[in-house]
Amino acid sequence: MDSYLYKNKRYRIRQKDYRGANGTVYTKYTVSLPIGYDIAKQKNCYHEYSANSIDELTRKIEYDTGEGYINSILIPSDITVKELSEKWLNIVWNSLSKSSRSAYRAVLNCRIYPYIGDKKAKDAFSFDSIQNLVNNLYRNGYKDGSLRNTKIVLSDIINFGIQNRILFSNPFEYIIMPKTQKKTFNILDKVKMQQLLKIAHRYKYGNFFAICMLGAMRTAECRGLSIHDVNIDQCSVFIHQQYRKGTLIARTKNGSSRKIVLPDVAKSFMLAEQKKRNLAQVTAVDKWDNQYGLFFTESDGRPIAADKLYDEFQIMMRELDVDNIRIHDLRHSMATAIVNQSKDIFEAQRYLGHKHINTTKGYLHSTTETRLRLTEAMNKYFSVS
Repeated sequence: MDSYLYKNKRYRIRQKDYRGANGTVYTKYTVSLPIGYDIAKQKNCYHEYSANSIDELTRKIEYDTGEGYINSILIPSDITVKELSEKWLNIVWNSLSKSSRSAYRAVLNCRIYPYIGDKKAKDAFSFDSIQNLVNNLYRNGYKDGSLRNTKIVLSDIINFGIQNRILFSNPFEYIIMPKTQKKTFNILDKVKMQQLLKIAHRYKYGNFFAICMLGAMRTAECRGLSIHDVNIDQCSVFIHQQYRKGTLIARTKNGSSRKIVLPDVAKSFMLAEQKKRNLAQVTAVDKWDNQYGLFFTESDGRPIAADKLYDEFQIMMRELDVDNIRIHDLRHSMATAIVNQSKDIFEAQRYLGHKHINTTKGYLHSTTETRLRLTEAMNKYFSVS
């Protein structure tokens, strides 16, 4: 056999000899088969199968494509993608946080069911079908993060199907994920940052947003600040843990801790939060439950819910007339302000707690202030003396 018949087309099997460390000559058989169309690069892509014999090569291809399992117990049933997905989601539901449940449901309802929900799983989870789904999502404007999240959910569903002998393989090993443009960030400039501090006292979580921004902290790090981590007299915070997905994690995202001194304006928000928390504790009496000793809490002492932070932040941003901005973008805003004022990117790296300077560079953005400074510099450079 010098070729392999795949989807009514023959592909040449190549033979290659190579010498091992002990001098023995080995033979490898390889064949390249199409696995999909890369819509971003506008070309077909291939996967190379390799084995020590033609029989082994054939078995490997047949397992990945399902062509050799017509009489096998692994042949998929007539269950649909939606039915299989709901069975999987029902099993993992209790282990998911509230935000993850919402995210998984959105992926299923918006990105999977409309395209392949009613198809039989054995047909929908083929190379071609999954690649077409990814390409359709790309055409409809979904970016890297959305495509990646869709891949994660689909892979989990497919692996669940394999474990339960409904499917035989996961095609995502060979799927081409189109590369989209990097996400653009909408940060706050100097004026908007000052306005946020002015209106923060009117919001339930305003102190949180102010300290989160002034400390250039990740949201989970700010939620995880303990009472002992905040030194009001020195106007400083010690960042060494995070609270996310209902759990206090005794490390930061990259594992490194840091102590930073915040601008003096932060002290008023620290004092206000301390006073509010002490009053809430007196009011709650026996219902007070601050088991982690957190600095920022709900009125009953429990950690602040992420969805409540999100909802109030959107209201605050509408008052500031700012669109398409996340709480995490406050960290980007502060990083840009630090470099604008200090002219030292390494100070920004220390303040943000990044291990690598290239990570910090991704946090720096053009603002009206930097554009005006550039214009003035260029005018001075090209001026005729």
